[in-house]
Amino acid sequence: MEEMIGKLVRSKAGHDKNRLYVVVDEDHKGKADFVMVADGKSKCISSPKRKNKKHLQIVLDMPMPEVPEHVRQKKATNEEIKRAIKIYENKINHRE
Repeated sequence: MEEMIGKLVRSKAGHDKNRLYVVVDEDHKGKADFVMVADGKSKCISSPKRKNKKHLQIVLDMPMPEVPEHVRQKKATNEEIKRAIKIYENKINHRE
């Protein structure tokens, strides 16, 4: 099973469709695989959103260089998550 912690993902379903998140933890309970995601704003590190992996699209196949290593160590802050997402959005907006 692929390690997803630290990867940037986009929601494909639900009221948060198209919203960007960073995967902050994995949850393998039950039959479906779930991950815990945060955006640093509406979903903070302290209360991440639980999403089914099949409802997420990996935006970057590798963990983002802007996402600190300590996301994987569960020591990241909401500001770091927001900054990483904003850096990605700025890169995309400059390509268009």
